[in-house]
This record gives sequence, C-alpha cells and structure tokens, in this order.
Amino acid sequence: FDKTKEREENMGRAFPLILGQCDKPLRDRMLANPEWEDINRNHNVIGLLNLIQVCMHGRESGRYSTHTRMDADEKFFKFYQKDLSNTVYYDRFKDLVDQCKLEGSTLGLSERDIQAHLAENAADPNNPTAVETQNARNACQSAYYAVAFIYHADDRRYADLKNKLRTDYSLGNRDVYPKTLSKAFEVLTIYASDANRKPPKTHHEESAIAFTSHGQVGGGDRDQGSGGDDR
Repeated sequence: FDKTKEREENMGRAFPLILGQCDKPLRDRMLANPEWEDINRNHNVIGLLNLIQVCMHGRESGRYSTHTRMDADEKFFKFYQKDLSNTVYYDRFKDLVDQCKLEGSTLGLSERDIQAHLAENAADPNNPTAVETQNARNACQSAYYAVAFIYHADDRRYADLKNKLRTDYSLGNRDVYPKTLSKAFEVLTIYASDANRKPPKTHHEESAIAFTSHGQVGGGDRDQGSGGDDR
C-alpha cells in the first residue's frame, strides 16, 4: 500500500513538470481532447504522455484531430480478413489498431465496461486510483480489439468458431472470449490447425452420401417425368 501511495505521489509531481514542457498550441489541442478532463483530474502521467503523442501527430499532419480520428475509426471498421492469411491479417489489423490509438480513438472505452472492471479489480471501486482506472481502460480497450479481430475474421473459415463463442458465452462461460489481440490471433491459429486435422470421410460415409445424392436426383427425375406425362 505504501509503495502504491508513493508511486502515485511521484506521478502527481511528474504531471505538472511534463505539462510545463508543452508549448501553448500543444496544450490548447490537449485541452480540446475529450480525454483531457479525466487525465487531468487523476494526474494520469501515462495518459498525459499518450495524449501528447496524439496531439503532436495531429499537429504535424495538419488535419483536424476529430477528422483524423474518424478516418482511423472508419478504416478500422471497414477492414475484414477476406482471403488474407492469419498472419497477414493480424499484422494489418494491429497496424489499424495502433493508428486508432494514436489518433485518440475511444473505441472499446465503454464506461459500463470500465466500471465493471473496476468493481472486480479495484481495491475500492467507489474511489479507484488513477493507476487502477488506467488499467481498467487499457483492459477494456484491449478486450474490444480482441473480439473485433475475431468478428472481422473470414466467415468462410471461421463462422463456426464465432457461433461456438457466442453459444459458449450464452451458456455461462464468461471467459470464452480472448482478452488480448495476441490471444485472439492464437485462437484463430489453433482453430485453423484443428480444422485441418479433421479426419477424412470414411468409405462408409462417402457411400452413404453417394446413395443419398443418387436418391435425390432420381426422385427429381421421376417428378419431372410425371409432370411430362400429365402434360
């Protein structure tokens, strides 16, 4: 407890020192960012450093920060795996996630999810520390991108996986969804390997399929023939 308090006090002292190194145009951009109020209230040094990076990037790009953030979010939502391999899909998806974070995207930062995480993990959920709040935000956003990675995966290969995750969760398995992007990639990889290891159909199964197909075709021919006789 003492170490936690000491760390928070050090972060509190570092906050104004870092902020003092920012010029007025940069501070103005930071004040206009929707994340600023929470970061400033908690003297969140990590959040401040991330915000500085976001605002400096926006200034260098010469574009309105809200516009660049919306562009990043739109590119993220429109990106799907399709024919990409899992590795290429993961790399490109991760690049889009990094871009969203750089632009200050609030994707995954649901206040309901953050409060739920604090309720389970904070020492005092009614009065969480700045570190606990930031950890909750990071965990919620990480889980969001992990689920999105599964959701945007190719349906032709992973529709059954998505249905299984939904079913397992509805049956009470609350830990079925991956919580990190790397874990989501692992889930896809393992599922693809298991699918490739499925045993080939036995001779009995192939014969049954052939018999069924033959019967269906034959039935169709007889129906067409009956129709011809009627005419």
